[in-house]
Amino acid sequence: MSSAVSHEMITPIKCILAMTEDQKNNQTTVEMKRQSDLIIVSAQLLLNQVKANLDKVLLDNKFLHHNLEPLKINEIISEICQILSVHANELGVEILM
Repeated sequence: MSSAVSHEMITPIKCILAMTEDQKNNQTTVEMKRQSDLIIVSAQLLLNQVKANLDKVLLDNKFLHHNLEPLKINEIISEICQILSVHANELGVEILM
């Protein structure tokens, strides 16, 4: 993935995040707010991946010296379970965390 492609993906993802946050504030049901939260978490995960790919491109091109942060595996697993629980619930399956 080139840095130009990464930047072209970052802007729409940030737009999705902003619009979903705004929409969430105007929603009335708990289920609608929960679905908005799932969209936000999914978009944030995607945004983080795009940024990581961009960092790799920049590192490979020696444009950036990166300080690595510890991986927060518990948070990542929890977010993935939240995303998958929507489909699991539709199938009558409960994901235990």
